[in-house]
Amino acid sequence: MRQMRRVSGNILGTIALLVLVAGFTGCKKAEVAGNVLDNFGKPLSGATVTVDKTTFTTTTDSNGSYSVGYVPGKVLVSISKPGYLSQNLDLDIATETRYPAQTLTLYKLPAERGIFYYGPSDYISLPQGNMSSSNATFTFMVGWSPTTSSVTGNFVAINGGTELTFLSTDKRDIKLYSVKPEGVFAVTNGVTGSVTATVYNDNIAHITPGISVRKATLSSGKYAFIDMYGFDGGKVAYLFEVK
Repeated sequence: MRQMRRVSGNILGTIALLVLVAGFTGCKKAEVAGNVLDNFGKPLSGATVTVDKTTFTTTTDSNGSYSVGYVPGKVLVSISKPGYLSQNLDLDIATETRYPAQTLTLYKLPAERGIFYYGPSDYISLPQGNMSSSNATFTFMVGWSPTTSSVTGNFVAINGGTELTFLSTDKRDIKLYSVKPEGVFAVTNGVTGSVTATVYNDNIAHITPGISVRKATLSSGKYAFIDMYGFDGGKVAYLFEVK
């Protein structure tokens, strides 16, 4: 009888242990899991991930991955790193679960104002050139002479063949012009004042006020991002050559 009680007790203990293990296994941990990339498509490590109005916080690992706890309901996840543009995830999670968040991209911010070409793993700064204008002989209307606008300077070489991507942190009204071999990008008619220039309507996506991503598919040749009139901080030209 005593042996039967011992066996019965062992069976009951085993069942209780199995129930307890099953209970723990069935519990889902409340956490948001996701990945963070930089704007060159590389995993971004060391980014801080916080959940608003909670003490939940973590950092991304070497693969750009993270898991952070949350309280069910409206969940605001903030991701930041010095030198990068912060991003937020606004989520609505009703229950405790492992929530797979979308991959976020944090844009690296250049230290200075300008326009930068996307290289393989970092920006290539477009050098600023010098702008000049030369007047031809006066026409019959006094004060109206044809004007040739040109740029000189170092044209940084970049590889073409596909869509080119640039980051602009210069908020001036800058347009993309083609530049002729002699450096001319625009000619103003002396009589009508009309401007003849090849302007490219590149695709512009504004990330924040003053910061935008610009994309264009260009054949080989010289080009310049130019604020021709200089109403906001003076005239400027950023030079590059597509090989």
